[in-house]
Amino acid sequence: MWNFCLEKICEVPKILFNSDKFINLKALFLELLLKGDDLYMDEIEIWESLLKWCFTQQNVNNDQTNWSKDDITKVRDHCIDLFL
Repeated sequence: MWNFCLEKICEVPKILFNSDKFINLKALFLELLLKGDDLYMDEIEIWESLLKWCFTQQNVNNDQTNWSKDDITKVRDHCIDLFL
């Protein structure tokens, strides 16, 4: 069942990435999806979704013009580095 679901998500990733539940996913699951390198989705759309996920995980406002230095550090240290 796991493999079937993972395959479907890779074929039509917008089912997951555009879902309201996306921001609640565990980092381990996202890392698994990204390392699979078989998502049929534009890379920029993946990055935009991951940034949205990161902002939510760290309780950071999506508007970067209002970020503090602490907000930038939180996003960098706790989210972006996870996927690079």
